[in-house]
Amino acid sequence: MDTTTPQAVPTKFQKIRTVAHEDVFSHNWRFLLWRSIARLFPSNAFLRLRRQLLQWGGMQIAARTVFMDIPQISGGPSAVSKLSFGEDCFINIDSIFDLAAPIYIGNKVYMGHRVMLITSQHNIDNPDQRGGQLSGDPITVEDGAWIGAGAIVLPGVTVGAGAVIAAGAVVTKDVPPDVVVGGVPATLIKEL
Repeated sequence: MDTTTPQAVPTKFQKIRTVAHEDVFSHNWRFLLWRSIARLFPSNAFLRLRRQLLQWGGMQIAARTVFMDIPQISGGPSAVSKLSFGEDCFINIDSIFDLAAPIYIGNKVYMGHRVMLITSQHNIDNPDQRGGQLSGDPITVEDGAWIGAGAIVLPGVTVGAGAVIAAGAVVTKDVPPDVVVGGVPATLIKEL
């Protein structure tokens, strides 16, 4: 004889309420509010005001850092707190910061159009689902580095001070200071 109590089946309203609750609390609403206001301004205009709105949203941005537009940020409600910019940086349009782990940007770092810094990676050991469990490794871009347009920096990479990453490069390992790297995967082009 089965003595277990039958489980109540959730109603459609309860399912909708649960999903809405999960969606609402999966975002940083303060950041979304200020980011939405900042998006009202055209790219290449109101640069100081855009920086101030992003700071009010929780981004750590030092003095005189410029954003040509609003970067895409992913990584859940705490993602914005994992992103830090030093002084006098320049971030061009369409940048993407994936924040499964922290990203630290030093002083005087320049980034071209459509630069992507990706901290997340998936466990690929399971043949039934190669995009398995998500993990992240931090990225550091040291002072004075320049990341060219369309470059991608992958998890766990440190870009050394004064290094240059050529446009379109995919950086899979640490970059020493004062060198130029490029290609897929990025390799040493020359020392500066």
